[in-house]
Amino acid sequence: MIRIKKLSLKNFKSFRKAEIPLSDGFTAIVGSNGSGKSNILDSILFVLGISSLKSLRATRLTDLVNNSAREEYAKVELELEDLALNKNWLISRTVDKSGKSQVRLDEKRVTL
Repeated sequence: MIRIKKLSLKNFKSFRKAEIPLSDGFTAIVGSNGSGKSNILDSILFVLGISSLKSLRATRLTDLVNNSAREEYAKVELELEDLALNKNWLISRTVDKSGKSQVRLDEKRVTL
């Protein structure tokens, strides 16, 4: 079984920097309206390779980059653990202000 261990966000939508550890069992993401709960789901979809901007609630890929960030890119990292193989993977996806996107699997650049 594969599980998500941790989600790291940098300059993604409303987040400047966030690390969200996900423990074994049931995890709930709660908060008041406008706190960014749906942006967490958008970041997971983004890093896993979804290309539908409508699903990410954006009109352009550059809308995913936080406007108030000093850096001109957004990065999402997803740490996965395979319990059967006792192996970890790190998937990351970066998009810059020009709309160019890069995907990495364990720090090696791969195609979407």
